[in-house]
Amino acid sequence: MSNKVFFSATTQYENLGDGIIGRELINLMRPKGHLIIDDRHAPKWYSDLIGVKSTESVISLKSGFKRQLIWNSLKSVFTKDCIYWALKPGHHYGGHNLPREIVYTGLLVFLRILGVKIVRYGASVGPYYGFYLVSEKIKA
Repeated sequence: MSNKVFFSATTQYENLGDGIIGRELINLMRPKGHLIIDDRHAPKWYSDLIGVKSTESVISLKSGFKRQLIWNSLKSVFTKDCIYWALKPGHHYGGHNLPREIVYTGLLVFLRILGVKIVRYGASVGPYYGFYLVSEKIKA
């Protein structure tokens, strides 16, 4: 069995609080399985701050972060591996891009159906209204 934990390091890099929360999330999730961290767009100093090891960086993989997440999730149906997707910490705003929110919510629902455990840690949300409120309830 090969459990995997996916985490995107995309955040407000200048926000030290997000960095500290990200580092603690990584430390909490590391015992759960092999980490795959999407730090492609993160500055090197931020990856160092949150404690990304070279073997955990998505840069070392041959395909993209979401492709790896979906592929491993599909495989886990047959292998009984446990897949986690640790969502980024920080504030989540509603009302910016409806089509993107629909796709993102659909992806989360699809992954949950496959048995992926979605982890939200250190996140605040809002303000939400309309579809964004419904979407947030579905994701919760």
